[in-house]
Amino acid sequence: PPPPPPPPSPPPPPPSPSSPPPAAPLRVPQDPPRVTDLEPGCQSMLVRWSPVPAATHYSVLFTAGPTAGGAIFVNQTLILGTELMARGLFSASQYGAQVRAHNRAGPGPWSPRLIGTTLVPSLAPEPPPAVGEVRPVGSSCATDVDVGTALVGGDVGFCAGVEAFELQGQRAGSTLWETLAARVKAPTARLLDLDPASAWRLRLVGRNRRGESEPGTRSTAFLPGLDPAALASPPRARVSGRAVKLLLPRLEGCHADLEWLIEVSQAVGEPGGGEPPAGEAGGREKGGGAELAWQVLAVGRSGELYVAESLDCGRGCGIRIQPVVNGFGDEGRSYLATPPTVLRPADFAQRHAPDEHWAPPAVPPAFRYPASSQDVALVRFPLFLALGTCALIAAAARYLRRAMADGRAMATRLSHFSAAEDEDEDEGGDGEDAAFVGHRQKVEATRFYL
Repeated sequence: PPPPPPPPSPPPPPPSPSSPPPAAPLRVPQDPPRVTDLEPGCQSMLVRWSPVPAATHYSVLFTAGPTAGGAIFVNQTLILGTELMARGLFSASQYGAQVRAHNRAGPGPWSPRLIGTTLVPSLAPEPPPAVGEVRPVGSSCATDVDVGTALVGGDVGFCAGVEAFELQGQRAGSTLWETLAARVKAPTARLLDLDPASAWRLRLVGRNRRGESEPGTRSTAFLPGLDPAALASPPRARVSGRAVKLLLPRLEGCHADLEWLIEVSQAVGEPGGGEPPAGEAGGREKGGGAELAWQVLAVGRSGELYVAESLDCGRGCGIRIQPVVNGFGDEGRSYLATPPTVLRPADFAQRHAPDEHWAPPAVPPAFRYPASSQDVALVRFPLFLALGTCALIAAAARYLRRAMADGRAMATRLSHFSAAEDEDEDEGGDGEDAAFVGHRQKVEATRFYL
């Protein structure tokens, strides 16, 4: 008979009521929020959207133009709520709104871009406030100006918004305002090729189809592209007897041709020890018990080696340098906007041996010295000039000696030819043969040469 079948396996025990079911992994929101309403204002726009399940917060993005990729005007994160009022927009301009949801796993996809147009102004704009932050772009003279902070107001029962800004600038030493950007429609304007040797002020003029505003509040003065840290380290000076050699720093970028004002001070009162402190440009100041009178010594270009000979420093001298950058003074007068740098005793190197080599010290990357030593060039040039002059004089003397010898030989030959001609005439010869004609031609040629 066949073997009996195996007994059935017992069923698994039921799960314990205390153990929870395994949780599904948290994922980012899969569906974007649905924008339900876009309500335009004069210089603002209200956006509403439907909530997304399990979303912790939302991001809202407003960009300019009918297509994606325009200037970003609003990029804000909203913790609670499903609506946001975007402010700081231009009037009568198109903007696109997008929203996306976030949770602890990350952000979800952006919603489709919904286009809206702000209201058309009915009145001319009011004078705008001052521009916002002014930032240099690297080491160049380009400057970014924040104008989005000036887009305020306009929604006061009627629309007096701004459709575009005109950005004007005034350089130090001038009373005229120049148009730097005729039509600004973005929150940031980039200015190129500003004069680096002058400080600048900026102001805005609002424009729309109803007219233009009065000039707005002027900004504080700024130096285009000049990093104040580049002026913090003084150059190295060398003292040899009563002469001082100063290698002026060379800045990078658009300030490569910057000029430096060199001033020297001499103690007027009793001499005293200590380091002369930095003071205001010009005038007198106290330092170490002696009164220092600063006088302009010279104006040198960046990267040049300036040599001051025969300085009378019996009571002690101080030297300071200052970049020549015009600033705004009182009552329209200009002054040097950059602070002066007083050379300390550690910045000077004494040189006694004539063959001692001197090299500039290590400096920050903002400064760049010439690759070759200019001191050696100042010695080599007169030496090479003297040697070249002696060589030219020797060559000229050899040429003159050779020419004089040739002239004496030709004079002797000419006298022999003239004597032969006189003998032929005394013999009374009537005809001239070919030899005599050739002889006469040689005589005439020799006379012409001499």
